[in-house]
Amino acid sequence: MTRISTVGQNDFLLTDIFDIQKRIAEGTRQISSESKSSTYQGLALDVQALAAAKSIKSKSEQFLIAHRDLSRITNVQNLVLEGLSDIAKQLKIEMITASQPGGGVGFKTVIDNLYTDAVNLLNIKENGRFLFGGTRTDLAPVQSLLPANLEALGAGNHAQAFVNNSIKPTALIDDGLEITHGVIASEVATDLFNIFQDLMIAATASPGGFEKPLTDSEREFIISKFPEADTAFDTINLIQAQHGVAARLVEETAARHENEIMLVNKFISDIENINVAEAVSKLNNDQTALEASFRVFSQLNSLSLLRFL
Repeated sequence: MTRISTVGQNDFLLTDIFDIQKRIAEGTRQISSESKSSTYQGLALDVQALAAAKSIKSKSEQFLIAHRDLSRITNVQNLVLEGLSDIAKQLKIEMITASQPGGGVGFKTVIDNLYTDAVNLLNIKENGRFLFGGTRTDLAPVQSLLPANLEALGAGNHAQAFVNNSIKPTALIDDGLEITHGVIASEVATDLFNIFQDLMIAATASPGGFEKPLTDSEREFIISKFPEADTAFDTINLIQAQHGVAARLVEETAARHENEIMLVNKFISDIENINVAEAVSKLNNDQTALEASFRVFSQLNSLSLLRFL
């Protein structure tokens, strides 16, 4: 005859109650934290994939931090190059205007002002660092700050106005992808400073100082300098175009890293995080089961053979 053990039945029910209570406690923790487990042990089957995903995310985040700084630098450099291009263009326009009959009034003042603007652009700083000095970021790349300083160097010595080195800064923007993003002051502005110096020296030698209407010979001299002005303009635009390629590459890799982080976050979330709605529903079911177990346990404990004797 099969016997029913009251003690055994109670032990079974108590074990079931304890299991349900553990599930409720874990479900409550999951809902409050929205994570499946507080340790890797609870994600044993996905630990390797999760660790790899977090490593990828960390690396991409570090690249993005570097990209933000680099983007800021390349944007400032591009604005400077645009400004230099405008200066070279304006200089050619002023030369054409001065070369017209009766032209040239105040031409020396125009030259000096354009040169000063160019120096200010090339000596621009970003976060305390000079951007056009190569890897020499602690010293202004142009030391001939005034037009008189450039003129005093003597004809053909305009390159001495620059103290930058020739090492262009580089940056690692992705795994195995390093770009050169620096622009050197002497590289971009030597031709421009050459024409500036020639015009300044000629103005000093001119009886009117290029502040009065130019003579025929002075106009002819200005016209002879047109090709050099064009060269200065072309040099700046070529370097700006090359710089634009590097800046565009920075933007594209930054966008790729942002997309990578977004995808990895989704992957990590699928592993670590719970569906809150499902977890709440499961918790409600466990609470209902627990209440039912308590009732059954209570009823079993109240049973006695004395009621049937």
